[in-house]
Amino acid sequence: MEPRKVQWSLALVIVLCAAVAMVIGKVLNPFTPWFFYIVLVGIGFFVHTIILIMKTDDEQKITDTELKKRA
Repeated sequence: MEPRKVQWSLALVIVLCAAVAMVIGKVLNPFTPWFFYIVLVGIGFFVHTIILIMKTDDEQKITDTELKKRA
């Protein structure tokens, strides 16, 4: 199995989504705190990590099933 490559495009999307949310927040409420951006990015990476864990678990089950079929 080859090692996973870093998905920089996904990290860029998470950061851009957080930036867009901050801009919308500034328009609707000019007193939005600056650390809200860090919280949004953190939540984005947390959700992405959970998705990767679930995806890896599914891939492991598929690999185990294929190995059992070959045996």
